[in-house]
Amino acid sequence: MSDRIVVFAGGGTGGHLYPALAIAERLPPEWHTLFLCSARPIDQQILSRAEVAFTALPATPPTRKAPLAFARNFRASFRMTREQLRIRAKHGKVSMVAMGGFVCPPAVLAARALRVPVTLVNLDAEPGKANRFVDRFAQRVFTAADGPRVPRGWQRVGPLLRRSILVGASRADSRRALGLDANLRTLFVSGGSQGAGTVNDAMRALVERDAALFEGWQVYHQAGPSKDGGDEHLRALRDAYTSAKVRALVVPFCDEMGHAWNAADLAVCRSGAGTVAEVLGTATPAVFLPYPYHADEHQKKNAQSLVEAGGAVTLTDHVDAMKNLPALRDTLGSLMLDPSRRDAMRDALMALAPTDGASTVAANLAE
Repeated sequence: MSDRIVVFAGGGTGGHLYPALAIAERLPPEWHTLFLCSARPIDQQILSRAEVAFTALPATPPTRKAPLAFARNFRASFRMTREQLRIRAKHGKVSMVAMGGFVCPPAVLAARALRVPVTLVNLDAEPGKANRFVDRFAQRVFTAADGPRVPRGWQRVGPLLRRSILVGASRADSRRALGLDANLRTLFVSGGSQGAGTVNDAMRALVERDAALFEGWQVYHQAGPSKDGGDEHLRALRDAYTSAKVRALVVPFCDEMGHAWNAADLAVCRSGAGTVAEVLGTATPAVFLPYPYHADEHQKKNAQSLVEAGGAVTLTDHVDAMKNLPALRDTLGSLMLDPSRRDAMRDALMALAPTDGASTVAANLAE
């Protein structure tokens, strides 16, 4: 019997890679996988730690400033993907799963040229340009998010969560695993795998001016890696928490996201597709600060169903920390002081009863 090989195409952020890893976990153990990712360091970091085979493509997002570079990288990514698919086709049946983002179009076109079947997995409530392009060539399309612009013909599935997110530990044990106090209420702050400068700045301003809000709480803050190799943002955050006498652990990256969500009584975070799935799957009350630079506001739309259900709150990220401060202070402060409201939010998220979307996609690939 020939091998089965599934090639995942997507990258640039953990939001594209973690759902792909979740699907890969549910595939039959004898199947082989390959991840085609971007050349961004975060992709190598995530996939190396996951111990999966991957190849970085030179694909870059389209830009008006460098159209020739985009075209050159697109062609090179097409050729590299075609070669990778040809190599694997010698050993068995190959299929591709496109996870969205700028890595996908050249990879999918290479798959089409070699008649490799493509499955598209949409993660955002507002499908991006890449997914709308790939839709024309995909044999099957699944979507883990819903919204008015998600085509009706796309099959709806639950959140795509890695098994490690759904830890079976007690909240106290998860806090110990992270190096936190097992008995303190915990606020989890995350800007995603790459961090979020405006979220970091808003939290620092809040701690410096309203430290009393954090009485009886501790903070686990994933601040993101530096984009220039320095760690000034980490030192600034740590200094702010220390000066305010707020117990906090500030890290650039978290390898134990399951424990981070399980430890949390409340979260402040972006609302990328992966983060929204984790909030839903772990039933963690959340204050969302959607990424402010997307013209289509797709992060805000990602969170909408959770907000409407009463399980989350969305605030506008005004970019300026002082402009973000009043709403963040009022919203976060009231939630930290009101355990009954947090319990109601958690119940609302649990009532949404998400199914295992990763298993659904994996089962369809096995057909």
